[in-house]
Amino acid sequence: MKKSIALLLSLVLGHSLFCQNLDLRVGDPDWWESSWEAGTIDAAVFTVEPKGIYTEIGMYLTISADGYWYEKQDTLEIAFDFNLPKGSIIHDSWLWIGDDIIKADIRDRWSAIQTYEEIVDRRRDPSILFVKPEGGYQLRIYPLAGDESRTVKITYLAPTRWSSSSVSTLLPINLLAPSYLKNGNIKVITFPNAEWPNPKLSDNLVPVFEPATDPLWGDYLVADIDWDEITEPAVFEVDAPWNDGVFASKLDDGDDHFYQLAFQPTNLPQTNTPRKLAFLFDHQSNNASFGSANLFNFIKQALPNLLTADDAFNMFFTRNNFEVERLSQDWISGDPAMTQQVLDPLGNPVADAADIERLFFDAYDFIANHGGSADIVLFSSSAEYYPWWNNSIVETLLNGASNLDITIHVVNFQDLNTYYENSGNTSIPIPQHDFIYKALTAQTGGIYAGKYQRTAYFGKTS
Repeated sequence: MKKSIALLLSLVLGHSLFCQNLDLRVGDPDWWESSWEAGTIDAAVFTVEPKGIYTEIGMYLTISADGYWYEKQDTLEIAFDFNLPKGSIIHDSWLWIGDDIIKADIRDRWSAIQTYEEIVDRRRDPSILFVKPEGGYQLRIYPLAGDESRTVKITYLAPTRWSSSSVSTLLPINLLAPSYLKNGNIKVITFPNAEWPNPKLSDNLVPVFEPATDPLWGDYLVADIDWDEITEPAVFEVDAPWNDGVFASKLDDGDDHFYQLAFQPTNLPQTNTPRKLAFLFDHQSNNASFGSANLFNFIKQALPNLLTADDAFNMFFTRNNFEVERLSQDWISGDPAMTQQVLDPLGNPVADAADIERLFFDAYDFIANHGGSADIVLFSSSAEYYPWWNNSIVETLLNGASNLDITIHVVNFQDLNTYYENSGNTSIPIPQHDFIYKALTAQTGGIYAGKYQRTAYFGKTS
C-alpha cells in the first residue's frame, strides 16, 4: 500500500506542477514585456507515439496576435512560458519560415541567448527554447507580423506510468489555456500500432480516436478536442504490451544502442497488506496556483486505479463554519467500481477553508471508532500557522494520535505566499507548513511531497 500511496502523491504533485507557470504573450521587442498582449493559438496538433518506457509527443503550435489592432507592418515577438511533466526530455524544435522548416540548434543557454538577441537586433528569423532558472520552459519566436502567424514544433519524450493492464502518459493540452482567442482547431493524433493497441484519452474527455488518412501523416487516428476541455492535462493510454510480465526493447541509432526494460514483480514476495486510507483536504486558494477542482478531479480519476476491493477509504473536508465534513460515516470499499460510483457524482467538495488541527482530530475520532488503524493522506495548500507555532502544532497532532496505529502522508501544493530561506546566494521558497508536515511524516514513517522538494521524503519512525 505504501507504494500505491507514494505513486498517488507523486502523480498529484507532478500533475499540479505542470499546470502552473503558463503564459503566452506577444509584443514589440523594443517595448517593456509588461505591456505585451496575450497571444492566440490558432491551431494545435499533438502527436503521440509510445516508445517503450517513454512516449514521444510532438506539439505543433500556430501562434498569432489575433484579436488586437496590430497590422502587417508591425513586427512583434512571441514569448511562451510552459511546463512539462517531470522527467520529460526535449530533443528537438522546428520553426516554419515561409515554406521551409528549420530545425533548431542545441546550444548552451548563454550562447543561445546571445545569438538569439543578435538575430532579433538584425530583424531575422530565430526561435529559442530554454529552461528557465525557476523551472519550466520559455519559447521565444521572432518576428511575428501583426496580421500573420508563426508555427513551431517541439518534440519531447515523456515518462510513462505502467500498470498491470495499461501504459499511460500525461498529455499537456492545458498548455493552450493562456490563448487569448479560443476558436482554433485542437487535434490529438496517434498511429495504429499492433504493439500498443487501443489508444484512448481521459475518461472525462468526450472525443474518441477516429481513423483517417493524410498525405503528411499517412494512416493515423485523430481526436478533436474542444476548448472547454483543456483546463487540465489529458491522459493518453494504451494497452500494456506485457510478455509474461516483462517488456524489453532495443533501439539502434548508428553505433549507439539503447535498451529498455519494464517488468511486473509478480513473483516477488508480497508484503503489502490491505489498508484503510483517510484522505484529508485543507485548502486556501490564495496559496496555490493549482485549483482545488483540478486536484479533486485528478484524485477521482486516480483512486479507482490504485485501490483494490480489500482496501477501504474515507474523505474529510475542512469547512468554513469551523466544522469538518466526512464523505461517509463508515469506511467505503476500495473496490474500483464502488470507488468510481461514490466519487463520480461529486463536483468539487474541497472548500476554500483551513483548520488543520480540527481536520486531523476529526479523522482521529473516526479512525478510533473504526478499527484504530489507518493511513492518513493530507492534501494541503494552507498556511494558517506562523513558524513559531510549529513545535506546538506537531506535538499536539502527534499526541492526539498516540493511541492509534496511523501513518501520515502529505502532499503540500502551496506555491504562493511562501517565505524564503537563504542558501548561499540563492533564496529558496519554503511553504509555511513545511516543517510541520516533514515532522509528522517523519515521526509516523510516512511520505512527504512538496513542490519545492521535488523527490518524496520517506520518513523514519523514531
